[in-house]
Formats: sequence, structure tokens, C-alpha cells
Amino acid sequence: MKLASVVRRIELEDMALYAGGDNLHGNAEAARAAGLSAPIVQGGQLGGYLHEMLVATFGMPFFSTGEVSLTFLKTVKPGDTLTSGGTLTKEVPTDDGAVVDLDIWLTNQNGEKVVVGRARAQRKGP
Repeated sequence: MKLASVVRRIELEDMALYAGGDNLHGNAEAARAAGLSAPIVQGGQLGGYLHEMLVATFGMPFFSTGEVSLTFLKTVKPGDTLTSGGTLTKEVPTDDGAVVDLDIWLTNQNGEKVVVGRARAQRKGP
């Protein structure tokens, strides 16, 4: 099974739009005050990229039938480029398709996994 791929270059402006510009997720001064070298991407934003991959693969019904569980491994900062990926781990046939279990992840530009997780989705069709 092939999953749709999502590739995103992380920009501070996008981080500030997602998390607000007055915290360590969208403001360089706030990040430094918290002891960080740069703002870090909020987990919800990272999860959004994986949900984008899953919706592109399984369609809008994923919002009402899908499940996702994530673990965050490394911080992501402005300038990083992330690529989504995943592999099928289990498939159970149903009358109108299958329920599939997946291992999913985001890797950075160095090939390091920054987020890993599992997803379950309903795939329609034979």
C-alpha cells in the first residue's frame, strides 16, 4: 500500500500562525528565554502533517473513522524540511474494503525520524 507523501519546509511565520507569536513555538525571544536556541514546532502542527498524509491517502472519512497515536522524538526548528512516510503493518478485510494498521513517521532533512506513531484507517474498495 502506498501512502501519499507530504513534504514541508518549516517556516517561523507558519509556526507563529499555528501556535501564536508570543511563545517558544513562534517567537525567537521567547524561545531563548526558555533556554532554547530557536523556536520549536508545536506537536499539534507536526501531527497535522501526518494527518494530511492520511487524509490524502484515505480521504475525508479518515476524520471520522481514523485513529492516530504519536510519539515526538526530536525537536523541529525553522528551516527544517520534513517528509512523511509510513508502512502497512496489518490489514483486515471487511465487506467494503479493509481496516489497515500503519506505522507512520516524519523524518527531517537528515533522514532522522522526529515523530513516529501508529494509525488505523478504513480503506474502501477491493
